[in-house]
Amino acid sequence: MRDARFLPLTADEITAAADIVRAAVQRPESIRFAALYAHEPDKRALRDGIAPNREARALLVDRADGTSWDMIVDLVALSVVRSEKVLAGASPVLTEEFMTIGARIKEDPRYQAALAKRGITDLTLVQIDPWAVSNVPEVNIYIQWPTLQFGVLCPALRGRQRLRASHRGRRGNRRPDD
Repeated sequence: MRDARFLPLTADEITAAADIVRAAVQRPESIRFAALYAHEPDKRALRDGIAPNREARALLVDRADGTSWDMIVDLVALSVVRSEKVLAGASPVLTEEFMTIGARIKEDPRYQAALAKRGITDLTLVQIDPWAVSNVPEVNIYIQWPTLQFGVLCPALRGRQRLRASHRGRRGNRRPDD
């Protein structure tokens, strides 16, 4: 039988963990949950016969100052057992940020001026698709079809992108960097 501490949180546990976190933070009105999930116990402790309580892990973003927090909540003792400010990296993009970014970009006078310069003045005809970015140091993708070759070198965080396409036959195809 699988140990219940490894199962996903139930709806009641999610509610309890969120309530405990909100009670523990200084500005509960400004925090947002980037993630809330079951925190798995140390497997060595379980093998040694130590039975830790069921825990939840919350990744938070404080919208007031932009800080991120990593918290562990004990669902039996109903308390926060660990709270650490995230100093490296960042929390995932919040759903509300995805939902509002298009409107916020369209409100920016610099964006409006750039579109007007290109003859676009009706912003209701403009669609903005937010995409989350990755923190992958370098990704090389090479795809070859019978009549099209397409290669992309995308070194993240270096500001360089290379895209090549050619319409040569199969025998004439070469890799983009050849």
